[in-house]
This record gives sequence, structure tokens and C-alpha cells, in this order.
Amino acid sequence: MGSAKYQVVFIRQEKECLYGELIQTMAERNTCWLRPLALCIKVPEKENFSVFDVRNGPDIICPSNLLQPALDHDWLLLLERMSNCKEPCDFSQANEHLRWFLQTLF
Repeated sequence: MGSAKYQVVFIRQEKECLYGELIQTMAERNTCWLRPLALCIKVPEKENFSVFDVRNGPDIICPSNLLQPALDHDWLLLLERMSNCKEPCDFSQANEHLRWFLQTLF
């Protein structure tokens, strides 16, 4: 993936999507260093999705072939939704969802 440093990218897994900031590409190992930003999970039976702020979670190393560039429009809508949330983010719950997402992915 020929992505620029600090580009927002995403990994899609069925009904979940992890958005993150690309920190570094390690071409010789076909991996990337990714800083997770938001995890979106589609709510069954609805058109809605839950958004978890995972910016305080750990960075991850993942295969480069899983990453896709995020459209500015999509990421800006998510960022707006995260900033307009009236309740503080439950970071332990968000990190639990992130951990589950990564376990199903790898």
C-alpha cells in the first residue's frame, strides 16, 4: 500500500470497521504500524452503527494488505459524531471491543 504517513485508513471485518492513523509502513515485512482512532460496529436489525473512540488504546502492527484509504468525508463524519457525544467514552469498553475486533481479524 503506497499510503502517506499519518493518512487515515480503515480495516473492514464483516460489520465492523476500524479507522486508524497510518504511522509507518514496513514494506520489507508487508506490515504497517497503525494508531487506532475509532471502531464502528453496525447494530443488528438497524441502519445505525455504534462508534467507539479507541484513540487512547494501544498501537497495532497489522498486515498492509488489510488497509484501505479512508475517504475524508467518512472520517470527518465519524470524528464529528465522536466529538458531539454527550456521554464520556467508556475506554475499558472501547478497548474490549478493539481487542475482540483484532482477535477476529488475526
